[in-house]
Amino acid sequence: MKLLWKYVKRYWIWIVFGVIGLFLQLFFKLINPYLIRILIDQYIMKNDFAGATRIMYLILGFTLGLGIPLIFSSWAINMLTFKVMKDIRMDMFKHMMRQGLYFFSKTPTGVIVTRITNDVASVGDVLAGSIPAIVSDVFIITGVWVFLFLVNMKLALIELVFAPIIALLAIGFGRWLRNLYSHIRDVRATLNVKSQEILSAIPIIQVFVQVPRIRKDYEKTSLEYRNSLFKAFFITDIFNVLSGPVLKTSMQATAIVAGGYLILKNQSTIGDVVAFLTYISYLIEPIRDIADKYTMIQDATSAINKIQRFMNENWYIPEADNPHTGKPEGYIRYDDVHFAYPGTKKEVIRGVSFEALKGKKVALVGFTGSGKSTLLNLALRFYDVDKGAIYVDDIDIRQWKKDDLRSGAAVVLQEPFLFKGTIKDNITLGRDIPLDEVIDAAKRVHAHDFIKDLPDGYDTLVLSGGANLSVGQRQLISLARALVHHPSILILDEATASIDSETERLIQHGLEEVMKGRTTLMVAHRLSTIREADKILVLDSGRVVEEGTHDELLQKKGLYYELYMLQWASGE
Repeated sequence: MKLLWKYVKRYWIWIVFGVIGLFLQLFFKLINPYLIRILIDQYIMKNDFAGATRIMYLILGFTLGLGIPLIFSSWAINMLTFKVMKDIRMDMFKHMMRQGLYFFSKTPTGVIVTRITNDVASVGDVLAGSIPAIVSDVFIITGVWVFLFLVNMKLALIELVFAPIIALLAIGFGRWLRNLYSHIRDVRATLNVKSQEILSAIPIIQVFVQVPRIRKDYEKTSLEYRNSLFKAFFITDIFNVLSGPVLKTSMQATAIVAGGYLILKNQSTIGDVVAFLTYISYLIEPIRDIADKYTMIQDATSAINKIQRFMNENWYIPEADNPHTGKPEGYIRYDDVHFAYPGTKKEVIRGVSFEALKGKKVALVGFTGSGKSTLLNLALRFYDVDKGAIYVDDIDIRQWKKDDLRSGAAVVLQEPFLFKGTIKDNITLGRDIPLDEVIDAAKRVHAHDFIKDLPDGYDTLVLSGGANLSVGQRQLISLARALVHHPSILILDEATASIDSETERLIQHGLEEVMKGRTTLMVAHRLSTIREADKILVLDSGRVVEEGTHDELLQKKGLYYELYMLQWASGE
């Protein structure tokens, strides 16, 4: 709960308002049975109905007065809750956005979404409902016992025998439920992850006839979730029965019998017994409520622990103390670079050295897993090298300000991603770029022709992920996005692998002009797209095994020649 207190204490004034309203509300509620005792013993029993009428008005006033502090405290608590939820969610978002790529590769998307949405919502539910309710319940229980002793000490001492029973019930069932609700949250998170994966892989599941297997696995997890919930609800119901009808009836029967005996001994009054019966009914309700809210608090405690672990994840790529700023000019040099992914010992990049002169095109080729994309990721400091260094404009990239380094580069990936918004917004990414420049960039990558034919042109709404556009259209827009920001460095990671040959031809014509004057690092699946590269590096198991132009490498008849002949034979 330390994490929660860190956020709650920022808004202490709302806590004060909430507590004041809560105290007033409880005072008005607890004073009424005491006034009823006075009404019976001092007025009704003495046939003073004029005085009884005055007391009745006073009781009515306190009853009606309950609403004002109730509204006041509810407003303060809701304000506190909304502010805390916003702060936690934004801190989690900022923390997430600072992480390196490894964090996202090892953490399922469904888990991240669950943490930022469901877990924060659980915290909000507890702040707005469970914690105020439990505080209220504790005040009521304490206040009831105080008033019981004020009304009649002997009768209160007799009722006090039930206090250990109440404590044992609460502690025993509370411990039982704590671990159960932690398990329920884990299973729920697993369900979220599986749902996310299934929805993302529907075509693969259907094509490979995996529906029965997936259904069976999903049903198994769903059944575990259902059974755990049923067990938790069953245990809660048992507690409610024991702490409700059984305990209430026992305590009230004791009050009637013991109170009647004391009345006969002139040590109590009818007003005392009536007040006791009312206070006991007040006592049972919060005890049952604590049980219900306790399970919610256990649920939220588990959520807070998971949020804490999320916030403790630190795969952040550190910023230099006095980073170099400015826009890169484009010279890139790899110097004996070694790299292994976090948590592994096997190096995927082993002693790679090469340079890309300003305005030149360097292509990386090799079999799958040879380290091509990893080298591109290292260039933009999505990871830090383990040994050696990468220089941009003869400055170690670890000394560059990360935002400046990355803003000087444009990246086009094999799987283009578009955000929900207009086509223009997806090209500019929210920057203030004139429409003329956007259209010019689209024309240079041959995207303008299909964009202008859309119903609203550049204002056409794109669905999340570009679901209403073809892969080729999405790729053309992502290329226009790269070009409109005037980068000095272009990074193309199999940018033409997901499109048809005709669209590839259009893009290649556009890129030939755009790459002039810009340093380009490219990974290409189709070797035909890198014929004009100034330098081609052939990678094998994380090492550069060949280097040269297209013609030079073919003459060597090495690995590049083998790759080229394999593609030629397959007709690519």
